Amino acid sequence: MNIKKLLALPLCFLLLFAIVSGCSGADTDPNGDPLESESPGGENSPGAGGDLDPSNTGGIDFDFARSFFAPDTVMISADGVFVTWSELYLFLFREISGVLYYFPDGVDWSEEYLPETTFADLILEAAVEPALSLLSYAYGAKLLGLDQNSQSLDDFLAEIDEMIADYGGVEVFEQVLHDNGFMSVEAYIEFAKLAMLPDLLLTHLYGEDLMGLSDDSIAEFAEREGFMQAKHILVSHISDGVENEHALEDSEAILALLKDRENDDDFVDYFSELVAEYSEDPGSFSFPDGYLFVFEDMVPEFSEACSNLNAGEISGIVETSYGFHIILRLPINYDSIPAGLASMGEYYTLREYVALVDFDELAYEWRNAVTFEFSSQFESIDFSEIFAWREQ
Repeated sequence: MNIKKLLALPLCFLLLFAIVSGCSGADTDPNGDPLESESPGGENSPGAGGDLDPSNTGGIDFDFARSFFAPDTVMISADGVFVTWSELYLFLFREISGVLYYFPDGVDWSEEYLPETTFADLILEAAVEPALSLLSYAYGAKLLGLDQNSQSLDDFLAEIDEMIADYGGVEVFEQVLHDNGFMSVEAYIEFAKLAMLPDLLLTHLYGEDLMGLSDDSIAEFAEREGFMQAKHILVSHISDGVENEHALEDSEAILALLKDRENDDDFVDYFSELVAEYSEDPGSFSFPDGYLFVFEDMVPEFSEACSNLNAGEISGIVETSYGFHIILRLPINYDSIPAGLASMGEYYTLREYVALVDFDELAYEWRNAVTFEFSSQFESIDFSEIFAWREQ
């Protein structure tokens, strides 16, 4: 499974216009607290439109570039849906701004970045990719008979009115849009209509908050992919920076306590109490329902021991490079966050993750089924003319 591709697919478009409203829900941790990160619209971001290096001697005239074609010029079409210059320019703007962040003195678009691939080829391909995904979503919506919810559009238009008021007027808001690659408020709205499609499709297919998948579907996925869930008590080899000479002895004492209560109805709760009292793994507090993982997420000894247990069973003493573990295998909780995703800063539950995997496969099918047509204007795009570096 290509996790990075999967997670980027439904959300990248929403994030593009969420930066203007400052309402991206992805910037929170599992507890809902904000994550520390630079704002994508900040003064040092690639999309800010300003000089990132005061020592540079020129720049790209983005105003010239945006006006090179009329905003409604069709660049790519598929099954009656179009990507116009306004939308393609948005993707080009953000890709080129990102390049200039790392090459503040400009680039030679004809220079080969990879064998037989120039900088221009690379940027155009990166900009076209999300444009084709938008058209694929539109194709999928048509196949499913999904009409855009007028209420969601009305709500979005109302949000725009609120944003204009928050920014202090339409002129300021238009400048914010301009600085983030949008040609106008109208272009922002048209882009939003397309960008809302992934969320509408996900809701249509999997219900609100992706809760519509059956437990049987999730169980089948979890078994196929080899997911396991477990709590453990870790007695570390090192305690307070010093080697713990009694680690094995302490582990055996804890195991004896557990064996005495192993058949109790409240054994899982008792195990959790001992986790809180004795475990030296700080991750246990971040995952109170236990770790949900696949074999390669954990050290081999841990995964191997867990795979040999049935749900409700405990292991003996399992030694790894971290210390001595006592493992309790649990039934899989579909609303737990897989450890592999959490390590990447992605806090999707297994239920949500399965929905996204399924959606990814559908989107791939749509992408392969639809026929994309590139206009003569698209074929005429010349970076050296449109995005030329101009000395000051």
